[in-house]
Amino acid sequence: MWRYLKNAYSTDAFLESCPADREIITHYTVKATAATIANPRKSQLMGEDRTLSIPDVAVLAGNSYDD
Repeated sequence: MWRYLKNAYSTDAFLESCPADREIITHYTVKATAATIANPRKSQLMGEDRTLSIPDVAVLAGNSYDD
């Protein structure tokens, strides 16, 4: 999955069409049940940022994304 995301993040088409983090969280908030939502108002304070990073935890576990 991380290799797939790494490859997606490297394409212009994905970067241009990927919604902002705020939009993703707002959409999830509408779809999720109230019990699973930590703080739905927090997404209203977010900007137009996009999180396009891969966690380093998998690298530490010895997985390679370059395969």
